[in-house]
Parts: sequence; structure tokens; C-alpha cells
Amino acid sequence: MDDQDMMREVAEAMLDEIGCDTVHARDGLEAIELYKAAIAEQKPVDLVLMDLTVPAGMGGDEAVKEIIAIDKDALVVACSGHPVDTIKARYEGFGFSDVLSKPYDFQMLEDLIKTMLDR
Repeated sequence: MDDQDMMREVAEAMLDEIGCDTVHARDGLEAIELYKAAIAEQKPVDLVLMDLTVPAGMGGDEAVKEIIAIDKDALVVACSGHPVDTIKARYEGFGFSDVLSKPYDFQMLEDLIKTMLDR
């Protein structure tokens, strides 16, 4: 989930290269609805990447709470380009499983996915 088209497109290209199927959302509300729909269709989501800051909508800091309420075992990763961020420093206390700093590259994303899905 990211409000910037370019970030979603780049993430999709990297995730496709890794071999992941992807679903995209522009904000937290859309991400929550897509997560619910995936569960209803019995196609659970393995991992969620969420931008923390979405100026014109719900950011990851709010949406993670809803995702965890739907699925207490959800793996949700906070993504942020802000160098100093309270959530990044204590991500687990906010419901996130890990954090990925922007900008990230292919290797960083691939390593994160392998680590998260091996849990």
C-alpha cells in the first residue's frame, strides 16, 4: 500500500521478479478492504507492505490496527522514507512485524520477504 503510483509500480516490478503475486492499494482503507476480500475468497495475503504516511487518506499507522483486528497473525511491514520515525524505532509496539526503509532496493526487499515468510 502506497499513495504514490511510482512506488507501487516499482514495488510491483520487484515483487514480480521475486515471484510474488501482488495486490495494490492507494491508502489504508483500500488495503483493509482488499485484505478482507482475500480472506473471503480464501486467498489469504501472506505479507502486507504499508506506507506509513498517506497525506490524503489512511496511512499504515492506522490501517495496521484494522488488519491485525481482522487477522491477529497478519504479517504487516511498515515502509517509510522518514529518517526519524517513532513507529520505525518501535514498530512491534504498533502492530507491525518489521520495517523497511525507503528507498529500498531489490535485494533489501527480497531479503525482507524471505525473512518474513520463513517465520
